[in-house]
Amino acid sequence: MGCFTAFSTGFWCAGILWSCGRRLRKWLALPAENAGLGLSLDLGLGFVVLNFFWTGLGLVRLWVEPLWLAVGVALSVLWVKDLLQLPWKSPKFHFPRGLSPAMAGACLAVGLVYYGFLLIHGFLPETFYDSLNYFLGIPQFWLDRHGVTDDPGHLYSGFFHGGSLCFMYAFVLGGTEGAKILGVLVLGFCAILAGGWAHAKAGWQAGAVAGMAVLTFPLLYLNSGAVRVDGLLVFSMFLYFFCLEKALDCQASQWFAAAAVFAGWALSIKPPALAGIGAALLAAAWVYRASLWKTKTFWTALTGFFALEAGPWLLKNFTFTGDPFFPYAASWFNGRTLPDWGVQGLLGENQQFLPMGQGWWSVLTLPWRLSIPQAGDKQWLGPLFLGFSPALPALALGKGKSTKFLSLTAVLTVASGLCFSHMLRFWMPGFALALLLFSTIFFAEKEAAWGRLWASAVLGSAVLCFGSFLDLSAVYFDGAGLWSGRESREAYLNRMLPDSYEPLAQWTAENLPADARLLIVGDARGVYYGRPFEAQSVFDEPVLSQSARLAKDPSGILKRLRQMGITHLVVNIPEGMRVSTYQYDLNPLEWKKLDDFVRRGLKLLYWKNFQAVYEVEGGIGPSSGAPAVDPLSFFTPQAREFNRDIEARNYLGAQKALKEQLTLLPDDGYWQNEKSLLDKALKESIPALEPATKPQNKAI
Repeated sequence: MGCFTAFSTGFWCAGILWSCGRRLRKWLALPAENAGLGLSLDLGLGFVVLNFFWTGLGLVRLWVEPLWLAVGVALSVLWVKDLLQLPWKSPKFHFPRGLSPAMAGACLAVGLVYYGFLLIHGFLPETFYDSLNYFLGIPQFWLDRHGVTDDPGHLYSGFFHGGSLCFMYAFVLGGTEGAKILGVLVLGFCAILAGGWAHAKAGWQAGAVAGMAVLTFPLLYLNSGAVRVDGLLVFSMFLYFFCLEKALDCQASQWFAAAAVFAGWALSIKPPALAGIGAALLAAAWVYRASLWKTKTFWTALTGFFALEAGPWLLKNFTFTGDPFFPYAASWFNGRTLPDWGVQGLLGENQQFLPMGQGWWSVLTLPWRLSIPQAGDKQWLGPLFLGFSPALPALALGKGKSTKFLSLTAVLTVASGLCFSHMLRFWMPGFALALLLFSTIFFAEKEAAWGRLWASAVLGSAVLCFGSFLDLSAVYFDGAGLWSGRESREAYLNRMLPDSYEPLAQWTAENLPADARLLIVGDARGVYYGRPFEAQSVFDEPVLSQSARLAKDPSGILKRLRQMGITHLVVNIPEGMRVSTYQYDLNPLEWKKLDDFVRRGLKLLYWKNFQAVYEVEGGIGPSSGAPAVDPLSFFTPQAREFNRDIEARNYLGAQKALKEQLTLLPDDGYWQNEKSLLDKALKESIPALEPATKPQNKAI
């Protein structure tokens, strides 16, 4: 099943990260109070080193196998050398002081169950839409072109990809499963860092419970089951907060430099990191007064590493789109823009999870909705936060500069972040920092009851939430067949992907020449095709729609595809109908050009279950009659409305939508046939019509 390959690849990547970072930490002379902090600093610096490697080679288009394989071999040799030089000793295990053996054993057992449960999910092929479209889709697009470049039809290629590139070695060598295993390990890194940090501040018991709290944090745990970069954002921001706290306490230049390194890395992962970076600076200015502003080393390093780590992405966007902040801030520049409906969709996506349009009721219910939102991809904070969140503002006014600084940072990170986006996973660093603070402060109290209360709450919350994770696993992953060996990887993908493109990808990989270049129509996913591809997000105007508007005739559409190097069209009608809204809102003349191009410029190679593969002809030939099904005609707003009305048994509405559809495509035989069937059904009062895209088990 490839489980061993995925598992070994993920741990190999962790090993070379540790080896690279270990050398850089020694050079920076960054001491660590315990092994957890030392390992975390090594891994974080290792991520930064390899991020520079992939970004630098990517920008000059040198992603070639001999080069990165040679570097991988060299790093492996260094890793083995470092392992042999370690002073291997038998670890001495003891229960954390302050916790009873039963409580400590329960925490350890629950933590192992959580992590083991997540680890086996890493053996499943990736099916998460955003990963196939964005986190892995864009890197796969770049791999096909040997480096970082622009995809003018896919706005996600303009986002920062410092996080995605951290998965590159695991993705290249272990596929999507290797990248998922590394993502699961990142959750472990976050827990180790939280545990080591809390241990340094308040002892072993605080470290054990802090690590447990971060490991079982529902929002972070759920986001670690797919190849997302949100766990990396938490890890990088934690390292930034930790190094900045150390620098403010001891005023050491190397800690200020380390804080700047991790701030730049966090920004290269996601621009929303600016909220957390700025929150920490504001908190430092308030708590430590003028000490931060007098430190020239920090500001010089911060500016330099922002330029080195985030600068390449700004430069790439400016070079290709004319807007360094693409797809945002378009009004400030005269560069590439999105259609109005694409901009509104992009902004609406960031505000959909926590609607605030209900006056005071929205404000009063916000804490509850922050803990258990009713919308989104099952992202929730869990009941632990609902019970302890009122204590966080009080901590910001507590004793000790360190406590005030970190508490204020957590509050400002979440508060400022929610002003920009209601996606809670963007602001996980603030939530996770609050968990660490609760652990350190409750165990630092002289009364042991506070520590026992917090440990019991963390353990109880983890036990209660596990049922929800089991349910989500059964609904969204359902990997029992693959885990037991009863199901192949291909069968699993075919079953689990919504509007599955796996049969289409499998046929394409087996039947098209190796140098084929695909235009994926109606779908943004392209990871599993095994051929260079062009795919488009739901916020961009599709190539064919734009060509139909701009070209004078079908030959112009064909010419543009040839200029792009496209040799084949892959069309996924069910997925296209699900995600398209305004993408193909064309007038009759434009549809005439597009329809003629389909009939005379394409050769049908595959058709099954409303999925098709076409070969792009060398020129526009004579009309051979209407194709069996014109796939693009399903993407009109009228076709989508017709299908919805049929599913809702609103046949009069379907009749109206079909009439408008035939106004656009009067000669289309498929829709004429649908009209005849609908007219007959209405005339005979037959209520049992089926949706237009119900899969048919027929193949051409």
